[in-house]
Parts: sequence; C-alpha cells; structure tokens
Amino acid sequence: MSISHHIHAFSVPKYGHKERENEDAVAFDAQAGWLAVADGATEASYSREWAEILAESISTATKKPGNIKERMLERLIPSRRLGSMVADLQQKWYDQVPWDRLEDLGWLFVEKAQQGALATFLAVRIEEQKWAAIGIGDCNLFIVGKNGIVKLSVPAETADEFGTSPSLVPSMPGPQVKQALSSLWRKTGKWQPDESLIVCTDAVAAYLLYAVEKDASIMERLLAIESTKEFAHWVQGARSTGMRNDDATVALVTQA
Repeated sequence: MSISHHIHAFSVPKYGHKERENEDAVAFDAQAGWLAVADGATEASYSREWAEILAESISTATKKPGNIKERMLERLIPSRRLGSMVADLQQKWYDQVPWDRLEDLGWLFVEKAQQGALATFLAVRIEEQKWAAIGIGDCNLFIVGKNGIVKLSVPAETADEFGTSPSLVPSMPGPQVKQALSSLWRKTGKWQPDESLIVCTDAVAAYLLYAVEKDASIMERLLAIESTKEFAHWVQGARSTGMRNDDATVALVTQA
C-alpha cells in the first residue's frame, strides 16, 4: 500500500515588516515528494529572489524515476552536478536583477547588487517512509514522534548551535561558492507512520530546540497548524517567549 504525504507550509515576515520584505522562501510538491526552505541574508541585495530560486531548485531533481534504494541522495542533487547547478541558479538570479533600473538609481545601488545575495537552504526528498535531506547553513529538519518527542534534529541538535555566521550559498560566482559547497551536509533516514517532519528556517528551529526542553507539546501545537493566520498567531506567541524577531518559515509533513 502506497503512503501519501500531507504538506502544509507557512511563512511570516519579521514583526513590523511587510510580506514583500520577507526574505525566507518555501516550496513543495507533495505528489512529487519534495519540500525545501531557504533563508536570504538581510544585509544582501535581492536575497528574497535568491531564496526563492534555491527553494525551488530541487523540483527538477525529483522528476527522474528510479529505485529509492539506488542512491536517493544523488537523485536529490547529484554531487557531480552541484557546481554547475549552482552556476545555473546564479545566472537565473542575475537575470532577475533589474540592472537598468538600478543604474538609473545610481552606482551605489548597482555596486550593492553586484556583491550578490546570500542564503541558507535545506531540501528534503520523501519516498514512502524514507527521506533524504541536503542543506547548507542553519535551516533545520526535525523528525517528531508521538507526544511531540523529537526523534532527530539536523543539522543542529541544541539551540546553542545557532550563531550569527552560518554557511551561505552566494548568488554570484567566486571563492564563496567552493566554501559553501564544502559545508554542504547530507543525511538519509526512515520515519514511522506515527512520526512527522518539520523543516524550518533558523529562528523557528532555535526556538523549538529551546522550548521543547520545557514543553514537548510545542511540537504538537505547531504540527496542528493549518493556515497562515494560525501560524502567525503561533509565531506571535513564540516571539513573546524568546523567539528571535526574524522571518519565520515552516513546512510540516505528516503521513496518511
């Protein structure tokens, strides 16, 4: 019997910011079995666009048929193609930047954009009760069991692991690309029918790892959310109890 997956994804900007200023991105296809989040760096230009490109980048990697036992991670994003894939995504970002308009605004705007954008990302592939994850930076994956018990947390296991200088994928060519790819992590695993997946950006992840030590039900309450309005309310409460004021994004996956 095949297993279907339900995916809900939500994202809200920093408190006091408009939605168009949200530099997180989330993308998924429950039928194809993939989801991804990305977190653009605030200090860079066109980080929202870069995050969106990264989040959507694995969609083509899930279209080739194959046996899950045959290198599932390689089908997610093949190691031999990583460099060329990033180069293609960088070109896509470059083509989206309105260079003519920036030139009209002044050379400072052009110079800032030429420095490129930066973002972290995490992508997950799901087939039946197996999953494969790949990421750069501090977006996080949780496997959550009954009663909100955290069975796995990667790449971070504690709230203290979140700092101010995560690895970042650059939107412009240069030595940072090699540095980013060298920090890339991959992991595979299985999950049981009564378990769920949470994929989220760093502010949410750090808060969850902090809050779950005091109250395991925090995971269950998050997994029960079914609308952006409910998620915004959850984020408001989380911020009042210690979550950093940053763009907040989650993808919630349950089995049916």
